[in-house]
Amino acid sequence: MSRFLSDEQRQIQQTSRAFAQKEIRPRRLEAYQGHEFITEMARRCGELGRWRTLVPESRGGLGHGATTACVIFEELGRESPGVAIAGIPQMVFAPVMLLSDAISDRYLEGVISGELMIAGAFSDPAGVANYAEQSDLAVREGDDYVLNGTRLWVTQGTFYDVMGIAGLVEAGSDCSTSNAATPASPCHRSRRWASAPRGAWSP
Repeated sequence: MSRFLSDEQRQIQQTSRAFAQKEIRPRRLEAYQGHEFITEMARRCGELGRWRTLVPESRGGLGHGATTACVIFEELGRESPGVAIAGIPQMVFAPVMLLSDAISDRYLEGVISGELMIAGAFSDPAGVANYAEQSDLAVREGDDYVLNGTRLWVTQGTFYDVMGIAGLVEAGSDCSTSNAATPASPCHRSRRWASAPRGAWSP
């Protein structure tokens, strides 16, 4: 028995290790040849329920915390750091989506099931947390937001289905998301999360 992990966490560790050794290890060099292998493994992890870890049970998740998440990424990263790193947005961005009912109702299940690959664009050229010098990323027009700005170092930006975009809106901290087929959807919070469809927004 572990001093740090519960029986359930140990089981998750063992099943994650078994999956990584069986399915990732024999093909791990494919991670350096393009995103196809990483995407395939991320979808498999979704099928196995790994991306549900941090989401509350009431929203289809496992209701676990950071320790369980670390256990999973440790086992994936042992065989392929690329697969583990690509999985971080899938798992970690999911709870952020819960800040907006409109966005979580539309995209959450797809992200945590592995059906949708998610990317994140948060870094403003003025600095990711330097809000005082950031310019507005979006302007409100009726019920919609029009995005117009630049983001650097987009996590998983070369292959994604849904992108989370964070920034200031009309002098207030804001964020937006979009998918590959629809315009950005607003959410109502001081720092907003919006979804941008692939190809719908570019700096």
